[in-house]
Amino acid sequence: MAMTKRGERTRESFRDGARQVIAQKGFLRMTISEIAAAAGRSPASFYNYYDSKEDLLEELADEFRADTLKRQQIAVEPGTPLYPVMRAAAAAYWESYKTHLAELVGVFQVAMVDDRFAQRWRDIRVAGIETIKAGIDRAQAAGYCPAIDPWLTAGALGSMFEHFCYVSLAQGGAFSHRSVDERAAIETIASIWFHAVYWTEESAPNPTFGKASESTEHRGELATPST
Repeated sequence: MAMTKRGERTRESFRDGARQVIAQKGFLRMTISEIAAAAGRSPASFYNYYDSKEDLLEELADEFRADTLKRQQIAVEPGTPLYPVMRAAAAAYWESYKTHLAELVGVFQVAMVDDRFAQRWRDIRVAGIETIKAGIDRAQAAGYCPAIDPWLTAGALGSMFEHFCYVSLAQGGAFSHRSVDERAAIETIASIWFHAVYWTEESAPNPTFGKASESTEHRGELATPST
């Protein structure tokens, strides 16, 4: 049965309320009563729309996916250099992650303790990984990145970017003495993505390690690469 406009507004108010409470105290400590209070609704009415707060979080995670895909629908003219296109896609992902940061922190929390939710989050993430994988397929058809596994590579890149955004936006970055510059962060994502895919055996650099000192060899450490 289709939901009425009033029902849609109520459902949206619960989502907005949940975002507020998650941002203040995290998902695991959040109660349905607190969601309802932030939404201006009764706790009893919550169960007309959701079975649990985890069900609501699934819906928020779906919104993140839909928002990311919408932002990445960039009109590209034939002949446009690929790097700016990939940078725009990286910026779209970063902005969507920042917009949905509170609920994504909740997603990480629940995925660590709830196997059913972890599988649901895996299903949601696949859409982004498939986008990266499709780009790798096109690159390989044009002779780039030969012999790499498209699925594994896409999964590795997707996981790297996802956790990079989490650490940068939710934790303030990896370094306590360095703040995160958003433009530099987006450029970093685009550069890693581009250079992980657009290379050939002929063009790929092949640096070698210089001769290690005797003490270094005994410790199994590597010397500075020579060019």
